[in-house]
Amino acid sequence: MTLKQNVQYVFIDSGIGGLPYLRHLKELEPQSSCAYVADTKHFPYGEKTLEDVIEYTEDLVKKIIEKLKPSVIIIACNTMTVSALSHLRKKFEIPFVGTVPAIKPAALTSKNKKIAVLATERTVNDIYVQNLIEEFGADCKFFMRADSVLVSKIENTLLSGSEEDKKAGIRPAVEFFKSAGTDTAVLGCTHFLHLRDEFKSECEPDIKIVDSLDGVVNQALKISPPQKSKTDEKLKNIQKDIFYITSEKTEESTKKYSAYAELFNMTLGYF
Repeated sequence: MTLKQNVQYVFIDSGIGGLPYLRHLKELEPQSSCAYVADTKHFPYGEKTLEDVIEYTEDLVKKIIEKLKPSVIIIACNTMTVSALSHLRKKFEIPFVGTVPAIKPAALTSKNKKIAVLATERTVNDIYVQNLIEEFGADCKFFMRADSVLVSKIENTLLSGSEEDKKAGIRPAVEFFKSAGTDTAVLGCTHFLHLRDEFKSECEPDIKIVDSLDGVVNQALKISPPQKSKTDEKLKNIQKDIFYITSEKTEESTKKYSAYAELFNMTLGYF
């Protein structure tokens, strides 16, 4: 497949976590030019060292700039953002929009000042998140849960599972929120937004679910307002955005990620 150049918005993640962010932007701006690049070769980032995350993300961004020539890159991954965003901004001139756990909105939302944060191991232990807590949630008590098992389940099986499967998948996290006595929970990994409705159904109104979806997409649109494409509108309506993966092209990867691409009205490509 020929790479689609001059894409305005490129979303990146280690897997399928950032797809809800791309979908939300498309809901707001249906004619926008988008692409999604999942570094599936190195999935999951949440269990990698800080040095590895920085190296993988820098390599990925370099290739994206060379091949897709985007106007802005949305790092739709909390782990990538807290680990590598400051490095990327020093290394590249292109604007970035990061995704971090919604600590500030959670602190403003919580009544009892007990907040759960559900994220990856890499994110919950990162100094960036601790600094967010000190700055915006100093009067709150935070309960951190690293859940790499749920991340992997979402990447591999849960999206095609039944509603019962999805609720069973999030049950340990929900029980953690409840047992800690929290009234607010932060979905601090973009993968979890695929099960946003299930989390809300199981937790609200007692426990408010908070995430970064609106803030990230609005910031991307602010930094790079939608451009009117010169492409014929009829043709543009036919063309689909491309969902690229970095892993080796195999029958298994094609079947798995083609299904995800179709679910989000995209075409699968290899990067």
